[in-house]
Amino acid sequence: MASNTLREVSSTDSAHLAKMMSSSAYLHRHLDWMPVLDWIGRRPFWLYDTPTGPLAALACLEDPPGVAWVRLFLSALEADPEKWFSTLFDRCLQDFPQDTLPIIPSLALSEWYAAILERNHFKLHQYIVALHLDLSQPFPHVEFNPDLFIRWMEPEDIPAVTKIDWNAFEPIWQNSNQQVSLSYNQAYYASVAEMNGQIIGFQITTGSVFSAHLARLAVDPPFQGHGIGLALLQDLAHFCRRQSLHEISLNTQSDNHASLSLYKRAGFKLGQE
Repeated sequence: MASNTLREVSSTDSAHLAKMMSSSAYLHRHLDWMPVLDWIGRRPFWLYDTPTGPLAALACLEDPPGVAWVRLFLSALEADPEKWFSTLFDRCLQDFPQDTLPIIPSLALSEWYAAILERNHFKLHQYIVALHLDLSQPFPHVEFNPDLFIRWMEPEDIPAVTKIDWNAFEPIWQNSNQQVSLSYNQAYYASVAEMNGQIIGFQITTGSVFSAHLARLAVDPPFQGHGIGLALLQDLAHFCRRQSLHEISLNTQSDNHASLSLYKRAGFKLGQE
């Protein structure tokens, strides 16, 4: 008779996990460019299995190197989510070199999940805030450097864009070259800022019928504070107006004062404003 077991997720688990993800009350899914089931085959990705099917699963997958976001945690209704997070998390940790453990961050997108993270010794690092720009309002008039040129991003720009991303963000927010490529392929509008033939900033935005979401904006640190980010935002706002969109939304860290100052200067308001 089959028994309960802790084992690695395999491709044969895809259908069952997809079904659990559609019905589980205890589901944390990272805001990712790659569908979570596409991570199957990477380690660590573990589940607790029973003769009637899996009860819980957890993936802590490293990308970029040194940072392993919690990509997925789910627990069936009849399971104890706190118990299974702890059990699966301890097993995931064993898959990393013990002398060079990666940073393991997670977005706490619900109260029950935040409580589980706290009880498993995760520490609060930052709050995330939402902002929005009403495209019916005029964009602030700003004079920009005449040598600055903004154009559509091209596939061959991705290595340069990835380098800027790594220069501009702290490790937990950096994107790998693969993640930048995926975000580019899913973008509604992606652009780069050039000066003297050098890419010095970029933005990647997704879109829907009525609104756009600024997923990423970065300026190479030596060029920050010279209006590059504001120029990218102005170009983005003009593009979205031409598409008859109503709003641009974005998320940023509550303690990223430079970003908050830039977005508010461009006319973005906090979600509650």
